[in-house]
Amino acid sequence: MAEKYRMGGPLPGAALGAICSGDNASSNWYGAVAYPPYFTRNAPEKCPQKYGLARCELSAVMKDGSSTFARSDDNAGGEEVCTPNVDCFPTKHNCNDTLVCSDLVNLKDELANGGYNIVCRHEKTYWQQQTGEVKNCLLNANCMDPQIKDTQRQLQPMGWNDADAFATAFQEMGIPVDKTFSSPFTRCAQHADLFSDESNNKRLELLYLGSWREVLAVINITAISVENAFKWQAYNLRNFAGKKPMAGTNNVMVTHGFNMM
Repeated sequence: MAEKYRMGGPLPGAALGAICSGDNASSNWYGAVAYPPYFTRNAPEKCPQKYGLARCELSAVMKDGSSTFARSDDNAGGEEVCTPNVDCFPTKHNCNDTLVCSDLVNLKDELANGGYNIVCRHEKTYWQQQTGEVKNCLLNANCMDPQIKDTQRQLQPMGWNDADAFATAFQEMGIPVDKTFSSPFTRCAQHADLFSDESNNKRLELLYLGSWREVLAVINITAISVENAFKWQAYNLRNFAGKKPMAGTNNVMVTHGFNMM
């Protein structure tokens, strides 16, 4: 039986389907400017958190390009479901921020005291550049080559402005940042550079999971398989992000969405 997925990994049942309507021809069907719109359902959070930061669902695109999903039950209120890589392709997570003001204030105060590694995804990019990345450096395992970086998907102006606003808000709220770390991909490094006057540190642990061939080459693992690369990255990313920063300050780590799933 094919394994079915919900947000957060293998679970009994089926995958949550797309939460948007309309024809969808690719993983970026929702446009080059942004990712899927926020959803408004009030489904319970499946991953308990200290703060109700967001409700997230994994979206999907049907293989036939439609948004016609089966339902988890016979009534119209059932969840949209599909079997990934059988009748649909998994795409990005959709998240709906649910933080209340009191939580925001408490979270700000905690970050102002320091002691946290703040891990985030890079901001919005030019999805039109996805093909150049997939057909070039991801395939040839040379995304970290300085001569190749222009073929990567880059931050678009809206993304750069959002990253700048993110970093500026930290400064205005007095949230201290000591070191920044990022994936070697340009879109992550540019985002991280905005948080500190110190040089950003590019780390293999934060490299895009799509670059798994390059990870294996760099760490000299000769058993070429995506599972070996993912295991190495998952273990080392968790270990790296779990090391507390210096007292009274925070570190910022900018990586990719799939690395955080």
